[in-house]
Amino acid sequence: MSETVSHALLLELVAAGSVRSAVAIADGDCWFLMVRYGRIEKTLRSKSGKVRSWRKLDSLAKYIVVELGLPRFEVEGSDYDPSLKTLRRPDSSAVLKRVHAAVRK
Repeated sequence: MSETVSHALLLELVAAGSVRSAVAIADGDCWFLMVRYGRIEKTLRSKSGKVRSWRKLDSLAKYIVVELGLPRFEVEGSDYDPSLKTLRRPDSSAVLKRVHAAVRK
């Protein structure tokens, strides 16, 4: 999954009719999006440059159908494991502790 594509470029590819397929792929308890255009396969990246992931398949489906305008996509769920609980934002606990401490002052 080293090859990635930005949201902006993906929108341009969809508008040009270049995207051949979109695949929602499971990775533990999260999902990511892989698109094919021409002979190229790329995963969607976030603004931070990491692979963009979703906790829920329906959220990813909404992104694909509503935001991208692709009415059809595939699902590859062989690596789906809902018992795996990954943290999307491991720094959230520290941030919340600082916020609560600041409110108490």
